[in-house]
Amino acid sequence: MRLVQSSLFYYLFMGRYYSYLKTAVTIIEKYNGVLPFAIFIKQFFAAEKKYGSKDRKQISNICYPYFRIGNIAKKYSNTDAIINANFLCETKATDFLQIVAPDLIKDIHLSIQEKLLLLNPNFRIDDITICTPLFSKPLDVQAYLQAYFIQPSTFFRIRPLHYNTVIANIQKAAIQYQQLTTNCIQLQANNNLADICIIDKEIVIQDYNSQKVFDALIAFLPAASNEIKVWDCCAASGGKSILLHDVIPNKIQLTVSDIRTSILANLKKRFAVAGIKNFNSFVADISNQLIILPTEKYDLIICDVPCSGSGTWSRTSEQLTFFKPTQIEHYSQLQKKIMSNVLPYLKAKGLLVYITCSVFEKENEAQMNYLVNEKQLTLLHSQLLQGANNKADSMYVAIFTT
Repeated sequence: MRLVQSSLFYYLFMGRYYSYLKTAVTIIEKYNGVLPFAIFIKQFFAAEKKYGSKDRKQISNICYPYFRIGNIAKKYSNTDAIINANFLCETKATDFLQIVAPDLIKDIHLSIQEKLLLLNPNFRIDDITICTPLFSKPLDVQAYLQAYFIQPSTFFRIRPLHYNTVIANIQKAAIQYQQLTTNCIQLQANNNLADICIIDKEIVIQDYNSQKVFDALIAFLPAASNEIKVWDCCAASGGKSILLHDVIPNKIQLTVSDIRTSILANLKKRFAVAGIKNFNSFVADISNQLIILPTEKYDLIICDVPCSGSGTWSRTSEQLTFFKPTQIEHYSQLQKKIMSNVLPYLKAKGLLVYITCSVFEKENEAQMNYLVNEKQLTLLHSQLLQGANNKADSMYVAIFTT
């Protein structure tokens, strides 16, 4: 009787993972790239009430590696692509792989390159994307591509005066962390930080390299104690403005703008929690030459422009499959319009900080050359902040003056 029960349990256990695989295939086949995959899969489970929380987690974990291998997935059926993707992205044997692909377990410890060769002697890591020729020249391409096979970390920045409280709370919660700088903390993904710290008051959830975009700026700021007039012209939810508020050695007179009313409403809520009260804001499409903008001029303009987001794709790996290289030209032209329209509001000897979360040359170095050669700005600093070695995003930052 015990033997029958044991066999039945094992059969059900095995069957559950084959069921997970079948559901994962269904999800992959239904997904068209219009929505971020994280939103799509939540909507799928919301419509399919039969899946419990453990089932949802298991199926989600099985699906995500499929996108991490990009174009390599197209070389297989969806079923085989999901299995091989999990093999490539895992470093330890999982229950899923032990059930559906036990023959691969003995090689689970191999490097990405070794696993690729094992699957097909002709595979190269470059095969995951067709965009390699378009990358910025300083990019460590191999490190950038390998980062897709690894889940990125979560980072947050400890705000001034809250260091001791935050560190004590993390240690009390027994959360493993790494301290990359005095105020930059790295965690594994999926920690609920809201249970530990007051977000935006004590900490700001912000990628490692996003925290570094103003590091070089400090050296170029005026030494005078006068207020610096700052315009964050593509402010989004205000992360860069909060960072600038915390790190700039002078008091700033801040103006923020964005194309979306809803996003500025979210910014104002964040600013209230962050203790930022004195600022101006307005809604505007800065890419529109006909828009009426404030007439005053600024000492510093932060231009964190819309871009492909390719420096963050290890978090949204579906872009490897669905992003079209022709979209880069769209972003390039949009970025030029924005920069051209804000430059008249930059004071003489003022500073312009151009930021993207892209690794494409046309959005980075090409725009730097545009500002120097076409707009006659002087380049003070430029850097591609590469995140692969820290499980972080990649950012580009350039600082100019008139």
